[in-house]
Parts: sequence; structure tokens; C-alpha cells
Amino acid sequence: MRNFNRFGCLLLAAFALSGCGPEQQATPSGPATDSTVAAKSEAQPKTYRIAFSQCNSAEPYRTVQNAIFKRNAARLGNEISLVIHDAQQDNAKQVAQIENIIQQGVDLLIVAPNESAPLTSVVKKAHDAGIKVICLERDLLEPVYDLL
Repeated sequence: MRNFNRFGCLLLAAFALSGCGPEQQATPSGPATDSTVAAKSEAQPKTYRIAFSQCNSAEPYRTVQNAIFKRNAARLGNEISLVIHDAQQDNAKQVAQIENIIQQGVDLLIVAPNESAPLTSVVKKAHDAGIKVICLERDLLEPVYDLL
């Protein structure tokens, strides 16, 4: 039941991200008007990009975890784009994958660290880059995340 609650929290975080941002923005000619707000509401909503750095997808528990993430992301339709990366229990591979994720500028990084020490600095780098971070299952050496 504890893992189910954790997944519920993750979905809550995804929904929270979708509600972020100002309702009205100023235009170069002045404050937002009813017509600029209406035009904005007709535009396509932002798709929030989530990257899940999984330490090892080969374990049955993690295979189920990945499936739950995929199913729940699919329920949100075009609002969420989810990519799952499998580090195959390789710290160097997981660090390299997170470096790539940082370059992509995702909105949310969910990380299940293979080991705490090797992953702390790269997760800190992601957090410092403005990416929201959720850390699963293992703590890092420093609290360089938004939710554990």
C-alpha cells in the first residue's frame, strides 16, 4: 500500500505541474485584455515533459512501476509526455542519462537512484537547472530534490 501512495503523490505532482503558471500575462503593448486571454485559451495547452530515470527496469517490481507510470501518463493524454530511461544498474549510465535529460530541459525528473553517492551531484545539477525533481526509494547524500 505504501508504494501505491507514492504513485498517487507522483500523479499529484504531475497535476500540480499542469496547474503552474500565470493566468494572464502582460503583452508588449500593455496588460492582458479579454481578447488576448481568449486567444491564449484557444492555443494548445503546454505538454509537460517528464523523464523517469529508472535504475534497473529488469526487476519485476520496476517493470510494474514503469507500467504504472506509463498507464497514468497515458490517462493525462497530451498534457504529459513521459520518457523512461533504464540505467541497467550502471551508475555511469544513469549519470549520463540524467545529463542528457538536463540538456533536453524537461519539466520534471523522477529518479530512482541506483546508488546515492554517484547520483547526488548530477541530480543537484538538474535541480539547480530549474528542473523539478522527485527522488524515489533511495535518498541522496544531499536533499537536492523537491519531493522524496
